[in-house]
Amino acid sequence: MIIIFGLHPLERDDIFITFRYSDNLVKGNGFVYNPGDPYLGTTTPLYALILALSHFVSGNLLVNAAFISGISLWGCIVIIYFVYRHYDLSLVGCLFGFLISRSIIIDSSLGMESTFFMFLVLFFIWLYWRGHSVWAGIIGGLSVLTRPEGVFLVFVLVVWDIISRRRFNFRLYGGLCIPLLPWSIFSLIYFHTLIPRTVAVKYIHGNMGWRNTFWNDLWNIYFAHQKALWISTALGLLSIFLSRRKPFIIAAAFIVIYLIAYGITGVPSYIWYYVPVIMVFAVFASEGIIRPIYLLLGRYPKILSGLKWTAVLLLLGLTVYKAQGFQGIQSLTRTSRADLYQLTTWIRDNTPKDAKVMHNEIGVLGYYSHRQIVDTFGLANSGICLST
Repeated sequence: MIIIFGLHPLERDDIFITFRYSDNLVKGNGFVYNPGDPYLGTTTPLYALILALSHFVSGNLLVNAAFISGISLWGCIVIIYFVYRHYDLSLVGCLFGFLISRSIIIDSSLGMESTFFMFLVLFFIWLYWRGHSVWAGIIGGLSVLTRPEGVFLVFVLVVWDIISRRRFNFRLYGGLCIPLLPWSIFSLIYFHTLIPRTVAVKYIHGNMGWRNTFWNDLWNIYFAHQKALWISTALGLLSIFLSRRKPFIIAAAFIVIYLIAYGITGVPSYIWYYVPVIMVFAVFASEGIIRPIYLLLGRYPKILSGLKWTAVLLLLGLTVYKAQGFQGIQSLTRTSRADLYQLTTWIRDNTPKDAKVMHNEIGVLGYYSHRQIVDTFGLANSGICLST
């Protein structure tokens, strides 16, 4: 559990938008960013609800979000480990844990819903693989409420299920409806929409050309300077398909649709968008590295066991080393957002409570100032972006 404390301070402004939704829920202002304005400006309503509930355990949402991220990350490692243990390749799970624990992208997404979303994605796949259709459906529905991209995995599994079973799996569909139907009814009544407004906003941002596209930065992040890693990723993907490892074939199909969707929409590059890609690629890379080792050393179980424990010790050592950064989670004053935080506290202390503030960075500003926010990008209200 030490990795919970070992990630970098919360520096992504968007997470504070979710914090504000959670804070307003706790204060009785409703599921809103600006009190009195029911606008679905978050793509992660489930995460906002969980953070709101966590407020009753600890009032510090920064620490709560860090705990949830850390627990979710370890959940991902545990799921991958046990799936590969089923295939007698548990060392793959250990290497996967090491790779994602040293990922700058994972670290930089601390507090966001990304790792929690990927935990739900992997849990969804695991439950389906083990034949627990109802529970798989419930978790799949929750993944959609955590990130809209969860729809891609639901689509993959429904198609896979129809093709493989040649009949409709009503237990799976029923499970999906358990979380999705109540939320859909509430969303239509309360927000008058099912689709978060931010989906349209990010599409507009992508077509404005003011930021690199998702695909351009994906190449720069993963492929351009890490040739050994993408070669091992390709080898691992080939091994997964040749060995017919069902859970990871499903994960591969999910990522293919994920990449195509992001490419077609042309959304701008945000680092947390890459978390699902990096995690699934890390699985492929781990198999690409470990599979040849098993083929060479399969007759020497003691050596393999030694390698596994070495990987575990490296993972624990890395997380202990990273734990030195936990103090930064407590406050924004030691992060790159310190200047914005100072501006925000000045606004809070020197403006009327009914003042309206216009800005394009609305997360930290809105969460700490407690003022009505006019968002120039349209993430929290229609703003300028959607009206032009």
